[in-house]
Amino acid sequence: MKIEHFVYNSESVIHHPTASWEELLELETNPSDTHWFNVEPDKNLDIVDTIAGYWNVHPLLVEDIHLTEDLPKFEIIDHILFVSAKMIWVKHGKIVSEHISFLLNGRSLLSIQNHVEGDTFQLIRQRLLQKSGRIHLKSADYLLCRLLTSIANNYHETIDSLGIKIDQLESELLLQNPKIGIGSILEVKKQWVELKKWIPPLIHVVQELKTEGKDFLQTENIAYLNEILDQLRNTLSNLEMHREVLKGLSDIYRENQSKNANDVMKTLTVVSTIFIPLTFLVGVYGMNFENMPELKTKYGYWVLWGCMFLVAGGMRFYFKRKRWW
Repeated sequence: MKIEHFVYNSESVIHHPTASWEELLELETNPSDTHWFNVEPDKNLDIVDTIAGYWNVHPLLVEDIHLTEDLPKFEIIDHILFVSAKMIWVKHGKIVSEHISFLLNGRSLLSIQNHVEGDTFQLIRQRLLQKSGRIHLKSADYLLCRLLTSIANNYHETIDSLGIKIDQLESELLLQNPKIGIGSILEVKKQWVELKKWIPPLIHVVQELKTEGKDFLQTENIAYLNEILDQLRNTLSNLEMHREVLKGLSDIYRENQSKNANDVMKTLTVVSTIFIPLTFLVGVYGMNFENMPELKTKYGYWVLWGCMFLVAGGMRFYFKRKRWW
């Protein structure tokens, strides 16, 4: 379990990388300070229940925090604004996803991550610590907008990474790389489906936040929600374009398999055709008739071998010239 805490105002930023909830409660702060609590709970989520009790969070919101497999969600109950989303980024060439919940309570923002190492908020932390940009000058609602923007940006970057992977697969399939099988295509399709599953609900959540969360958001921060919506819609559009390419990958793979099968059948047919006259010759001279003059010829055996080589060589030359083999 880990609790990271930022307390800041226009003049100072204090960062507690790791702290207990009891230690944070003992800190002396000003009413004008903004607080960001980023919690990475253990599996039993006891710290979430503790903070929920301190903030008087409604039990239904606590239940939403525990349901980490649910789709992104927006709710307002009592004095708390709740938003959940899937945070996605690329790690070691693979897509990593994590459920994250946000609770906005006045000048305090609580973000709860779901047992996955890492997140997409490092740039925001740096800006806070360096007091660059406007985050330290604003309240918690602005911080929520920036965190959601970070999540949206990483969707875009993740889909760009997926697009590069799809282009590479297409090139390898066109070159008929034998190492690229149906498993590689299915893995990319699985990643596409996962991204497709989370983006439309997140767009719906941001739209609800824009229209229903006006009591929690300053008017000047609504523009950032419009920016997030534009980013997510563009990302979804790019994702739809990748679907068409993915369909093409399956078609290319099937064509390659069909071509390989045809090449095998073609080779077998040509070899069989070459051996048909050779089998005929062997069959003729394998007959047990006494009056076959060639059987008494001194060099008959070697002449037959020569004829067989000439027939086979001539047919191979003919097939090559016709480009049948």
